[in-house]
Amino acid sequence: GGRRDVGGISCLVYGDALVSPCHVAIALHGNPSTAEAMAWLAPPLVYAGYVVVCPDMPGFGRTPSLPKGRMGTRSEQACDPEGPAEVVDGLLRALGSPKCVLIGYDWGAGIALAMAASSKHKRLLDKIVCMHPAFAKERVQD
Repeated sequence: GGRRDVGGISCLVYGDALVSPCHVAIALHGNPSTAEAMAWLAPPLVYAGYVVVCPDMPGFGRTPSLPKGRMGTRSEQACDPEGPAEVVDGLLRALGSPKCVLIGYDWGAGIALAMAASSKHKRLLDKIVCMHPAFAKERVQD
C-alpha cells in the first residue's frame, strides 16, 4: 500500500481494485489520530479481497482542514453538511464504488453508526464495524 490523494483526501490505500472481489473497506481513525492508526487492519482485509482505504480526515494528518475550519468531531455532527459522512461519500465517488464496509474506531465508529442511522447516508454502507464508538444516537439528524 501507499499514500495517495483520493478526492482531495490524503489516504493510505492497500490492495488492487481490479482484482478485489469484495470491493472497498474504509477505515476511519479516532480523534485525535491519523490514517496510520488504522493501517494495521489492511493486510488481513486485502487478503480477504478488499481494497482498504485509510483516510486522514480533514484537519488530521496530511489532509488540510476544510475552508470553514476543522469539522465537528461529535457523532451528532457526523451527517452535517460538509461533515464526515460527506467525506465518506466523496471517497466512494472518487473510487467509483457505490458502497463500502465502513470500519471505525472512536470518532470513526461514531461516524459509522451515525451514517447507519441516517436515512440519507445508510445507502453508502454495505456493513459497519465499530470499535470503541463515541456515539449519541438520539442526536442523529438527516
